[in-house]
Amino acid sequence: MILRQILILIISALVLFFSHRHMSQEYCPTCCSETAVIGKATAGPLLFNWNSAETITNEKFLALKSAILSDGTEGESLEITGHYFADEVNDTEYENLGLARAVAVSELLKVENPDLKFITKSKLVSMQEGAEANTFESMSYAWISNEDSSKERVEIEETGDARILFPFNSSDKIDSPAVDNYLDSIAEKLKANKELKVYIVGYTDSLGEPGPNRRLSERRAKKIRDILKKKGVAHSQIVPSGRGEADAVAPNTSEASRQLNRRVEISIK
Repeated sequence: MILRQILILIISALVLFFSHRHMSQEYCPTCCSETAVIGKATAGPLLFNWNSAETITNEKFLALKSAILSDGTEGESLEITGHYFADEVNDTEYENLGLARAVAVSELLKVENPDLKFITKSKLVSMQEGAEANTFESMSYAWISNEDSSKERVEIEETGDARILFPFNSSDKIDSPAVDNYLDSIAEKLKANKELKVYIVGYTDSLGEPGPNRRLSERRAKKIRDILKKKGVAHSQIVPSGRGEADAVAPNTSEASRQLNRRVEISIK
């Protein structure tokens, strides 16, 4: 009888121990196992709370950052995909929390690597029990060749007006010699004639909601504005605006045609 009581006490203690350990662990949804984290990062170096794009890091983050950055090579951009749940409330300026989280992580990585090029994307993942009350991982990373990553390009008309194409769901400009050369040329033209103004209008494809699409189109226009200002163009000469999915130049029926609608149109008058 005594032996039986001792065994029951031991089993009860073990059950309590492992139950407490399970409940106290930080939550990592299924999306974590689907990510392609570069390096041998352990769980927990970079976490998020429900409804928030604020990064939560600990002492393990430096090792994660080192592993991510060491895997890239010259001529590549780091693609950061932020995950989000459909039921989360998005109070950021971005179209969803996944993209806001990806941008926040890119800012962390930029601190000591200002020349690093990023592609920020988002991914909607299935809801997981416990996500609302616990921290969770929400990122995946991949190094992408700049030649293949965005297919970003510039189409220049005889008048000097142009259309610059952007990656899906992003206002980040990726290195492109043709785009850089064009922006250099119009910057010199504007600096030489202070009477001229450049009108920059951003657009999106039809995927997503109208409100977030309009805000994305505005950020695309402002991205080009900021580049021109860094090249010495006066703020008063630049007029940026965003029209969302309006004025499509191609039907939004395929990825190839939607790519043509993810654009910024530039005209000088």
